[in-house]
Amino acid sequence: MKNFDEFTKTLTEDEIAAIVDSCQAPLDSVTKISDSCTARGNETATIALFMALGLLRRYHEWLNME
Repeated sequence: MKNFDEFTKTLTEDEIAAIVDSCQAPLDSVTKISDSCTARGNETATIALFMALGLLRRYHEWLNME
């Protein structure tokens, strides 16, 4: 199996920026429906989820490269 550290070395600033940018639409949706008591937690969870999914997608693609 490929080494995860090798994967992290392949990430470019542009790829990381694209993953971060992909969080914006879901974050906007969550912000609209959250009340003042839950907004910060909901926003943090949304960012964490979509960052993780973006990295996982990129990792999956990397693993399947020959």
